[in-house]
Amino acid sequence: MKYVSFKGQLIVFASSFLVAAVGMTVFGLQERSRASELVGKSFEISAKQLADAIGFSVKTSDLAAIEMIASRSFISESADFYRILDLNSLPIFQKNVEGAGLAVSLRELCGTRASGVLSITYANAAVGQIEYCYNSHSSIATGWFLAMPFFVLLISGVLTVLNLGILKLLLKQIWQFLSTLEKLDPLNPVLLRPNGGQVHPAVNQVYEQVGHLISRINHLAEEREKSKIVVALGEVASQVAHDVRSPLSALEMMLGRIAQLPEQDRLIIRGAVNRIKDIAQNLLDQNRQANAKKGVTLPVVISDSKEPQSTVLLSSLIEPLVTEKRMQFRSKIGVQIEATLDAGSYGLFGSVQPTEFKRVVSNLVNNAVEVLPDNGMVSISMRRSSNGTDIIVRDNGRGIPSDTLAKLGNRGETHGKAGGSGLGLYHARTSVESWGGRLMIESKVGAGTAVTISLPTAQSPSWFVSILELSAGSSVVIVDDDASIHQIWQGRLDSFGVAKNQISIVHLSTPDQLRNWVGDQTDQLRRTLYLVDFELLGFRESGLDLINELNLGHQSVLVTSRFEEQHIRERCQKLNVKLIPKGLAGFVPIGLVKPRIKLDAILVDDDSLVKMTWEMAARLNGKTMVHLFDALGFFSRASEFDLRSPVYIDSSLGNDVKGEWVAKEISDLGFESVFLATGHEPSQFRPMPWIKEIVGKDPPWHAVG
Repeated sequence: MKYVSFKGQLIVFASSFLVAAVGMTVFGLQERSRASELVGKSFEISAKQLADAIGFSVKTSDLAAIEMIASRSFISESADFYRILDLNSLPIFQKNVEGAGLAVSLRELCGTRASGVLSITYANAAVGQIEYCYNSHSSIATGWFLAMPFFVLLISGVLTVLNLGILKLLLKQIWQFLSTLEKLDPLNPVLLRPNGGQVHPAVNQVYEQVGHLISRINHLAEEREKSKIVVALGEVASQVAHDVRSPLSALEMMLGRIAQLPEQDRLIIRGAVNRIKDIAQNLLDQNRQANAKKGVTLPVVISDSKEPQSTVLLSSLIEPLVTEKRMQFRSKIGVQIEATLDAGSYGLFGSVQPTEFKRVVSNLVNNAVEVLPDNGMVSISMRRSSNGTDIIVRDNGRGIPSDTLAKLGNRGETHGKAGGSGLGLYHARTSVESWGGRLMIESKVGAGTAVTISLPTAQSPSWFVSILELSAGSSVVIVDDDASIHQIWQGRLDSFGVAKNQISIVHLSTPDQLRNWVGDQTDQLRRTLYLVDFELLGFRESGLDLINELNLGHQSVLVTSRFEEQHIRERCQKLNVKLIPKGLAGFVPIGLVKPRIKLDAILVDDDSLVKMTWEMAARLNGKTMVHLFDALGFFSRASEFDLRSPVYIDSSLGNDVKGEWVAKEISDLGFESVFLATGHEPSQFRPMPWIKEIVGKDPPWHAVG
């Protein structure tokens, strides 16, 4: 066997080392860069998908939805650590954090690992951010790539004492290995072994580590393909939501024309239509950003999580919510969900954010149902308290131990709910406190739990009838197409004692019946209260149309289930009509007002000399009169006066208050004879149909003696 000289062996050693060392170092660094880039890109895509999915939930502070979506994301499975922050940089969800306080920075948490920060936006406005860190490459594979030159050096040293033929064979295997790596598609894992021959054990370990790295890259590529499917599903959801709006609009329009359905059935259909509209809107909101990137314009009405507080009738928020919860938990046959609303809950208003309030109560009901066994009861009740209004969500479940009870309501504290984070109850407490209220929890082991939302007193709005006032000898006309409503009103009025107070009740169901009744009245017309429904079955005229046509605004109350609709409230305000929610007709308080005083004159004038002149003339002529210095004084006592009493008002009441405009408001209250008593010539005033006559400053009676 022929051996090469030492010089030849040295040349072979040097050349093989240089070629292998340079080749493997360059290739190793190149593959490390490619792998790191692919891993980082995959995490960035996954973070963006998560941000798009939770944008609406972060904006509306829906912590339960955030937790559900985030826990199923790719980042949750693969990132070393990540957290979701709100606009105040406070974590609202975090995962894979070991003892990290709120003040720990991302750099401290991630150390030398790769990290990323992505803004969460909704409606093109930032609502929070996602922070995460991850291993950008396989440290083992990278170590092998960088150690390869030294490995080759060791092999080359051994080759200096071996036969050139053996050296050539081994070099051939190394070049085959390098050739295989160069042709490798990182997204297509293959068997990393050369064709034929024996492989050195050290080289085989390199094969295995490279295979592991490429398998990881392939996994990330698969996740990316899955994310494309999620985006496609989002687009389909948006299209469904968009397409369903047109038939919904047609259905809503036709709803007002259904003449065969009674009131209760119309309420159910309207509630179903509104619920579908809400679902469609939610689908549009959740997928709007993804579609906008593809140039799709969506007709979305964006809701604002920072909705202002408004004064709302709390029972109107609770009743539909209870119906929704019954549907949600209908599979739990043994669990009952009830709303206990009675006369004590009538007229209880709260200054809250309506959407947020419903979310809080919804979460409390969810918590109660989810800890119940197969059978149980969850009830929602309301009561007037010394400080305002209490809303109580009560269950008859297992109860909560006292040591746990003291901690509930704090961030991260939960009880009895598998996988619970405590964020829902924490969110409920902070929301209630932001409205000036308190959230209290009472529980007894074995007896159940009661969560009380205590809200401060809120003033009833001007459109609401706090008490239905009747006067002896008056009439009550009920106009409604629903016989059950007539029965409710008859029962309430009989219990009040209409017979002994000589109050007559008239039941009407059609527009023509009301027109005929009003046309037949003379003296009793102004002593009548009209309780009118908004929708009259089978007729195009609404109750408000009739009130306006017959000029009954100041004597009418609209009794309707559609009291929350803004356009109805605005028209009622214009017609001076108040409202009673139809569902509360059985609870509205009824009171008897004192008989109104019939006077010969009511004088509104800020001149003391005029006052003395009129009072003297009234005394000498045996007339009754009342003097008031300004409009405020009149309106504070207007309910005392019979509407047939003539009112005399000066044109100039001081402080630039014009009597003719005050006279318009007095006429709107139902006073039949309003006179403008002024020293100015009548020709100086334009026509004012609400003023019966323009007269002078003299009393309407001639002095005697």
